[in-house]
Amino acid sequence: MPPSDHLDVFAGLPVIRWNDPATSLDPAKVAWRLDDWNEECTDYGDMEEALDAIVARTGPEGPVAVVVGLWSDPSDTPFDVEWFVGNAHRFGRLRALFIGDMTQSDDHIESFHITLTDVTPLLEAVPTLEVFGVHGLGEELELGPVRHEKLRTLIVQTDDLRPETARTLGASDLPALIDLELHLSTWYADEGVTPGDLDAILAGRSFPALRRLGLRAAGDTDSFAAALASAPVVAQLTDLDLSLGTLGDEGVEALLAGQPLTHLRSLSVRHHYVTPGAVQRLVDGLPGVHVDASGRQDAQGGERRSTHDEAPEDRELRQEWRRERAATRARLLDEARA
Repeated sequence: MPPSDHLDVFAGLPVIRWNDPATSLDPAKVAWRLDDWNEECTDYGDMEEALDAIVARTGPEGPVAVVVGLWSDPSDTPFDVEWFVGNAHRFGRLRALFIGDMTQSDDHIESFHITLTDVTPLLEAVPTLEVFGVHGLGEELELGPVRHEKLRTLIVQTDDLRPETARTLGASDLPALIDLELHLSTWYADEGVTPGDLDAILAGRSFPALRRLGLRAAGDTDSFAAALASAPVVAQLTDLDLSLGTLGDEGVEALLAGQPLTHLRSLSVRHHYVTPGAVQRLVDGLPGVHVDASGRQDAQGGERRSTHDEAPEDRELRQEWRRERAATRARLLDEARA
């Protein structure tokens, strides 16, 4: 099935597929979509051939931005990091890379069907990267510890991110990192990332340049709000994002009772379970801060769900859930401008 709802902008650049015949765009000023579809998007093709086609258009220094879409059998086989690293000489000016831009258009792929692996060698092999993101199942994802001088934006949009991965990321040396986005959803409530797994990040020890922190889609957003209430890293932030999760009144009260947040430019709690009165107290308590408290939810049977929890069985709700995920991914990556 031809892809129809993939990213059309990444790192501030228009995305075109590797075989796009467009001639009016400067090949060095677009983000190239690299995938395993054949030219007609009717069957599997060859990603090596796709890369050859991109380099033929961009010249030997290669593209400045790449979005990796479907690869063969992503539900069982991770993206071939070794192959990518072996071709690092063809990515001499690569500044932005996103792995796992797959949707229902790609053989009915959901994020929990996308197998990830250790991406640390990739970061080590491409020192020019400024924007890096992954999307998929976090059970086998490894990231760090790694030192990277230029990385400014890191997006980890996963289901079931492992606590070990969060801790090794926190042990990384990323002196230029400004924007960190972690998705913390999990299928198993007792096995997900906790605030304790982010101690190094929340203490402000990991990333001295960090200005925007997103801890999104958490199954227990209140616990992260409580940790942030006294976390030293907050003082250096301009934007804090706790959206797409399960924030309730307890989390709001923790934020208001903790350290001052009025220095923030924005606070997002979109998709939450906060009562109207507590929402108003949050807005009133943060004058001058843009507070996005849209998307209030009602707990079903006392249960709160993040937007990354299992999709509802109701067909209409399932479609709405997928649209929300796709829109979130597109917005995130559009904002991650190199």
